[in-house]
Amino acid sequence: MGKPIPNRDTSRDYINNDMLVTELKKSKELDRATDELSRMFQILAKKVSRSFIYDSNDDRYDCVQHAYVCLMSNWKKIDLERRTNAFSYFTQIALNGLRQGWNTLNGKKKQTISISRIFEEDV
Repeated sequence: MGKPIPNRDTSRDYINNDMLVTELKKSKELDRATDELSRMFQILAKKVSRSFIYDSNDDRYDCVQHAYVCLMSNWKKIDLERRTNAFSYFTQIALNGLRQGWNTLNGKKKQTISISRIFEEDV
């Protein structure tokens, strides 16, 4: 039998919409992102990155960082009176940031064949 899982406080790893909206309102009042909002965005980017398969952990880390930068640069754009679900809004921003990061890293790795190679007789 394996080792028992140690008891740890997982409440700091969980984000819900109400917590996120509260921190967004605090940040808008201060006109800067709070440390708690920054931590929430880090958790969100890390958890959303689990929905993709990466070639290496370095690629995953780079994509998560790109998503985090996208989240931090777009937090002021949300209209809290009009949008009721800020969590889904920022999850979509994180997904788009992960995709942009992946395209930045691997966009030039497309497999192409040169036309001169196709018409060579030795092939």
